[in-house]
Amino acid sequence: MSASLDRLARNQVLFREVNERVSELAEAGRIDPIPFLCECSEMECDEMIELGRAEYEGIRSSPNLFVVATGHEISEIERVTEASDRFTLVEMTNGAQLAVDTDPRRRAQ
Repeated sequence: MSASLDRLARNQVLFREVNERVSELAEAGRIDPIPFLCECSEMECDEMIELGRAEYEGIRSSPNLFVVATGHEISEIERVTEASDRFTLVEMTNGAQLAVDTDPRRRAQ
């Protein structure tokens, strides 16, 4: 994987890590729906995506799934698996092993 594609994949992994902390705080405060950060690769992105706890848990069921704002998908590193009026679900294809290796839920087990 090229250095720039690697950077894009690492950015997505970073946003996933932040959203895991958001989820923990929301659970403690019993917040639902939860405002999550877009998990796209653009470091300057500040779009929020509201998800119910069950929706978020479904996304986190696979280490290669990321939730992004509509239009934020990047075909060089991911493929769209689902699209709605609120978000787009993408599967990381280029950098998939990085997504698995850095999955915070797998490390916690």
